[in-house]
Amino acid sequence: MSKKGSMELSVNSIVILVIAIVMLGLILGFVRSKFSGLDKQLVQDEPEAQPASPSEPLTISRENILVSPGEDVTLKLQAYAKTAIAATTVPTITCADLTFGTGALKATGKAISEGNSDKYLATLKIPSSAAKGKHLCTISLSGSGSKDVIIEVR
Repeated sequence: MSKKGSMELSVNSIVILVIAIVMLGLILGFVRSKFSGLDKQLVQDEPEAQPASPSEPLTISRENILVSPGEDVTLKLQAYAKTAIAATTVPTITCADLTFGTGALKATGKAISEGNSDKYLATLKIPSSAAKGKHLCTISLSGSGSKDVIIEVR
């Protein structure tokens, strides 16, 4: 066997190995980029809110919310109607030191007759300009009441 032939075989093997590693890296990078934001698009396992009652007319699945600026957060609410709630009535959020735009808390309105309760699935859009730190906010629903939440922006 000539030495020249064995050298060509060795160089070909190295070239094929390098090409295979580069292709593997490109494929892994592509897959990672496509699936990196998938977990934020899915509704995570948000715990159920405690049942609403006359003594606690508005309950929320989480009272401490840890978020990043510009993030969407899913919350589950339960409301007990002290007075009848119209189908056009939706929960709202207000904060002393955090400004939300119009429609920051999105939920489908539900008609709830007086003395009954129902569930809401709400999406809260955190402003991208939100300052880091803890913010005391109030989620309220006309005809039901309000509940304080702490939004911690990291």
